[in-house]
Amino acid sequence: MQSAPDIFKTNFHKFINTPITLYGIGINTKEIVEVCDEFNIIGLLDEVRTGDVFYGKPVISLDEALGRGVEAIIIIARPSNVNIIYRRIADFCTKNNISVYTINGDILSDRNEIEFTNKYDNINESILKAKIKAADVVSFDVFDTLVMRQCLYPRDIFYLIGSDFAEERIKVEMELYAEGIHASIFEIYQRMNGDYSTQKELEVESQYLLPRHKMLDMINFARDLGKEVWLVSDMYLPREIIHGFLDVMDIFVDLEQILVSCDFGCAKNNGLFDILRSKVGAKKILHIGDNYEVDILSAKRYGIDDTFYLESSLAMLENSFAKDLLKYDSELSNRLLLGYFVSRLLNNPFIFSKTKGKLYVESDNEVACYFIAPIVYGLFNWMVNKAMELKIDIILLGARDGFIFERIYHSLRETHDFPDMKYFHTSRAVSLVSGIFEDDDILSVAKYSFSGTVEEMLVKRFKVEPLHREEESDDEYILRHRKQIFAYARQMRENYLKYISSLNIDTDKRIGFFDLISSGSCQIGMEKTMGIDLTGLYLAQVDGANRGTVNIESMYGILSTVQEKYHLHNQLFLLETIITSYVPTLAGFTEDGKPIFAEEYRDTRRLLKLRQMHNVIIENSWLLDVTKGVDKELPDEIIGLIDSKYCDFGDVEFADADIRDDFLKRKK
Repeated sequence: MQSAPDIFKTNFHKFINTPITLYGIGINTKEIVEVCDEFNIIGLLDEVRTGDVFYGKPVISLDEALGRGVEAIIIIARPSNVNIIYRRIADFCTKNNISVYTINGDILSDRNEIEFTNKYDNINESILKAKIKAADVVSFDVFDTLVMRQCLYPRDIFYLIGSDFAEERIKVEMELYAEGIHASIFEIYQRMNGDYSTQKELEVESQYLLPRHKMLDMINFARDLGKEVWLVSDMYLPREIIHGFLDVMDIFVDLEQILVSCDFGCAKNNGLFDILRSKVGAKKILHIGDNYEVDILSAKRYGIDDTFYLESSLAMLENSFAKDLLKYDSELSNRLLLGYFVSRLLNNPFIFSKTKGKLYVESDNEVACYFIAPIVYGLFNWMVNKAMELKIDIILLGARDGFIFERIYHSLRETHDFPDMKYFHTSRAVSLVSGIFEDDDILSVAKYSFSGTVEEMLVKRFKVEPLHREEESDDEYILRHRKQIFAYARQMRENYLKYISSLNIDTDKRIGFFDLISSGSCQIGMEKTMGIDLTGLYLAQVDGANRGTVNIESMYGILSTVQEKYHLHNQLFLLETIITSYVPTLAGFTEDGKPIFAEEYRDTRRLLKLRQMHNVIIENSWLLDVTKGVDKELPDEIIGLIDSKYCDFGDVEFADADIRDDFLKRKK
């Protein structure tokens, strides 16, 4: 792993003679300042430490940076903090022509948008409605036009039944097609080797079908205008079966007005459009479909008066800003998750005429359903599998990040084999303080980052009244308060243990502790307080001083603060905001072990929205099975799309929410 100075030198060698500042005062900034002395680093930036000196460099204001001729600001922070910091300084830097970069050399700009211009300008609702008005007969293709499947590829329906079945099914259908036979599903099964029943395939097909809702609007629009509505499809399912599927989805078309290739022995490109023409006579026909060759070119060749081309959700994905998702199409489980995602967000074939290739996210509930739920269920699966692998008997779901996982556990435990799970009230402040037994413990807790003075930290973190400061080091000054700190820690620990006792946890069993993303500090405090070893089960581990000193398993491994490997770097705070509980951070416990919470900063409306988002996630609990074999990179890629570069947003608040950390005295 490259060090911060090496990364800095590689990405910013062109700025050696340019006045620059570094935003951030953490350990990576320290290493860069000490090693990269050939650079003209005028000073450091930090909104709460202006006027101080760190690593021999003054912490200056933006105005001072401008006055000293600074041309570039490099943000040295965790990737999840970069956008937050940039928003604070963007207007000033744009106004004064100061460039802002990440440590990876990426320039930050609100105007860094990619142009998207193509055929989608013509795929819009108004144009189609005008064409419908001008027609006498409106003909719709069925699959991928009027209805779609909740999987990425049509053949995934076969693989859901089994790999051997799918291979035989595909082989036989292709053989029949090569022989010029437009076979029905029954003819295909008659030739297949093996004892297969069509019923299973039809059940799976029905389960995965859903309408393209805007196209239902178009059918109803045509019908309200008195137009004849026909369906024309190249398909192995006879019209009786298609009619039944459509009826379940409230798509009502007369059986006699459904023309299917397997029923007539010909396809659109060799006779099916002629049959349509023979049925409607000289009336003016409009045909709508997603296959340009057969729905547009063949229709014109057979004298269809007008056509309208739209794209399947898959084709839209291939042309969208989210096309990198298709890197993960090799496994069926990935394709099912992708199918779930695109069948919702690209269900509307007209959306790109407005968004120019971006996804459109209408509400916070859609954020929860389409972007957050996949990583939540993926993590739950990983946690369960890892617990079983390590023979963990019980998982303590740490507050507040464990709240949604407790809800999932209780909603599914009757039908799934899970280890025992308990929601566990804890916080970094409570666990670390309760784990103080000696001077080194005090100093260890004191060294955690805090936006304020040492005196303020003593009040906020240790609840002591600061003594008058002498000529002494920070450590010496802090330890002069040891008596009060030990007393506070002892009382915190006693109350904490009463709470733990009330949970009836069998400490002879192997216990896991869930946290979302951490260096392990909370777990360390819990282990000291409880006197047992825990196994951490985290989404990811933050690289830090605790590395190697605590037993942690993590789904995404160790996240470097200077090398961004996963998108969840940038989406961590959003994820925390959404999966959290409805009560504030734990501040302590009463003498009888009841939790005491910090002040609530979220208003009633926001908490109500949070409950609604949680309910949406729980309602999609079937994603637990979908995400069982999913590559962990795919949910990460999906959550990374919550960005204005990839999405246009409607009534969405949570994508720009704040989280407060009272222990660090910061708002994230």
